[in-house]
Amino acid sequence: MRYPKLRIALIAAAAVIGASALAIAARAGKLMPATPKDADEQVRRLDQTIDRELRDGCVEADEKGRGKFCGRSAENVAAAHDEAARTQDALRARPAELRETAVKNIRRFRGRDELRLDYRATSSNPYRDDESLIETYVDDEGNEYWIDPAGDSLVQMGPGAGADQTPHKIGSEARLPVAELRRRALELAEAAWPGFNSKLSSLHPLEDNKDRQIYFFRWDDFSAPLKDSELPPFLQVALRADGRLVSFTDTLRR
Repeated sequence: MRYPKLRIALIAAAAVIGASALAIAARAGKLMPATPKDADEQVRRLDQTIDRELRDGCVEADEKGRGKFCGRSAENVAAAHDEAARTQDALRARPAELRETAVKNIRRFRGRDELRLDYRATSSNPYRDDESLIETYVDDEGNEYWIDPAGDSLVQMGPGAGADQTPHKIGSEARLPVAELRRRALELAEAAWPGFNSKLSSLHPLEDNKDRQIYFFRWDDFSAPLKDSELPPFLQVALRADGRLVSFTDTLRR
């Protein structure tokens, strides 16, 4: 779906209003059969809805002066957007039984065999320039997981939209030594990618922290030439000072 910037902004603003039909369908575990013709029809309906609401509906400026749909117009565009997204997902999503390994890998990474996980959607992988996909899952703590279905490997984990991200300052009595945090980060990296520790000698380690509250452990791969301003492939684990996992990202595996 290609739209001018104004249309993209208006769609994005409308799409966050109300419950997503895509998320509801995913939670139910039942995606209705769809064809490319169905997807094209839903995109056509979305275009028609946007054109109609731009012409006759409610459009206003937000606090930054950007246009956004309002009132019933926002609801109508959000519903059309969700329906188009649901149909696209029905075309791309793997059957539930083929996602079982992905679920097992997430649970192994978290060390929780009973972790509740709900499938959300299949979309393009933002870390790749090809046709690669990622599957999104969420747990009952509000964390979101991106899985590469080609190998059922974890690409990213972190708080999902709407999750409680209120900072809770960790006192000195609860902080772990950096060496212990590093050990835990390596343990998590190995859980996500069995054999990762054997690759450390070829990677460049970087460590940083944010106000001694969140510690970042990162390993970059500089083995291949990089384009200007391009980031090297990396794996990063972020932990709170008391050892709790904040986020994980792996762009090393191709």
